[in-house]
Amino acid sequence: MYENAKTIPDSVMQRLKSQEFASKVGCETPLISLQKGFGFSEYSSPRDALPIMLEGDINFSINHTAYQVHTYQPF
Repeated sequence: MYENAKTIPDSVMQRLKSQEFASKVGCETPLISLQKGFGFSEYSSPRDALPIMLEGDINFSINHTAYQVHTYQPF
């Protein structure tokens, strides 16, 4: 059965934080929160990712190519 156990506002913004947001067999959804003014140098995952910017703007790079993502914009 499906359940709605967590919401994004339940998450605490604290520099860089990664936590399990939802998980089912064969599928997991991590929530990565990044406080304003903090960054991370590298992130890798064996799975595809769908970053969605919920608030603010961020500049990040993939393989030395820079990208800018704005509020509510998926990448």
